[in-house]
Amino acid sequence: MAFNSGDMLKAAKNAQRKKVMKGPEIEIDLDALLGGVMGEEKKDNKDEETVDQMDDPDIHGLNKLDNASHGRAGLRENVVDQILSEYAHNPNATVKVKKKKVKRYPCYNCRKFLGCAHVDIHTAVLEGKLGRVRRVVRRLGKKSPTAINEIDENGRTALSLAIKESREDIADLILSSSNSDPDIRDKWTGMAPMHHASHLGLTNTVGKLLWRQADINVVDNNGTTPLMMACAIGNEKMVDLLLEENADAEKRDNYKWNALFYATYGGSIKVVQRILNEGVNKRLKDKKKLMALDWAEHLKSNSAKHGEIAALLENFSIEMSTDKYKSTFG
Repeated sequence: MAFNSGDMLKAAKNAQRKKVMKGPEIEIDLDALLGGVMGEEKKDNKDEETVDQMDDPDIHGLNKLDNASHGRAGLRENVVDQILSEYAHNPNATVKVKKKKVKRYPCYNCRKFLGCAHVDIHTAVLEGKLGRVRRVVRRLGKKSPTAINEIDENGRTALSLAIKESREDIADLILSSSNSDPDIRDKWTGMAPMHHASHLGLTNTVGKLLWRQADINVVDNNGTTPLMMACAIGNEKMVDLLLEENADAEKRDNYKWNALFYATYGGSIKVVQRILNEGVNKRLKDKKKLMALDWAEHLKSNSAKHGEIAALLENFSIEMSTDKYKSTFG
């Protein structure tokens, strides 16, 4: 049977009309396909790619640190957003902190009630039971003498804790132990037991600390002495006690304030007079180039007492005092 070219063309056109849908058009790089079949590699623009790779910092790993830092920043932002959203949802929510579990022996509460349990010194001071503190001090003196000077999680010794609680009886009991150190300062503020006792006006405890040869001029992290604290609250009896025990009235703190500045700030004219009678130079200046008189002038708008202190500082001279401990203003 002979085939006619016209019939073949007509049959091809009829077959094309019967297609319902066309397949996706795919662009094929014939040169690349043939090169792969024949085992040839494409070498076009090889030199240009090499130059581009040398200039790309990612090839050398220079952007790895930047990517890591951006990742950490994103995590922090997510955490902050979560915290803010939780706070906005419930602003009065309390944060639960996992407390460190303390190993307890059997029947601990019962033995604690009977007084035969090993209670740490800080817990005994906070409970405020003098008999329990006495038993703990006695036990520590036999087994671990230095444990009486240990600090708690807030950086305080048992002695500082007792004084801050205004328990002079417990403080005296702790100071009666020869193993206690009266000059250990708090970890975070640098305040010694002498600071706490002077600030709270505990004259009996101050006397006990001095009997234990505590440093009367001890300073905290700001350079503040116990005398400065007593002057700041205007406690005349405490100031007299400290000055009689040779406290340094001219010592200056980190801001160049001495006892006269603190007395001026405290607003007690008798304390200011007492400090002036010690021969403190009233013209000394602090870091702001201000004298105690300048601070009194600044504070006199708040109270009339500072106006009287300003007048005293302006008119005072050492000749006005006939005795070191008595003055015509007294």
